[in-house]
Amino acid sequence: MAESKLSELSMDFAVNISKLCDSIKICEKLAGHDGVWYATNIEIHDYVKAFRTLHVSADGRRAFNPTAQRLWFNYNDKNYKIEPGQSLFTD
Repeated sequence: MAESKLSELSMDFAVNISKLCDSIKICEKLAGHDGVWYATNIEIHDYVKAFRTLHVSADGRRAFNPTAQRLWFNYNDKNYKIEPGQSLFTD
């Protein structure tokens, strides 16, 4: 019984090491690029929470950012940045 548990632990460890190596490879590819946002989990959480409060008109042409955070979004294949407390009219 103990050998089977040890064997299971060894397999789990090998799988986890493999996943870690894959993660490291992905991080190495993403490192050092200006277009990548390097953020902590809480920064991502706070951004998503702020983004969800963005007010967009029914036709999608006007947006209002009620938060204290700069937000970005894409509309009709064009990227937009909207500052805190600002309204923006899209093309």
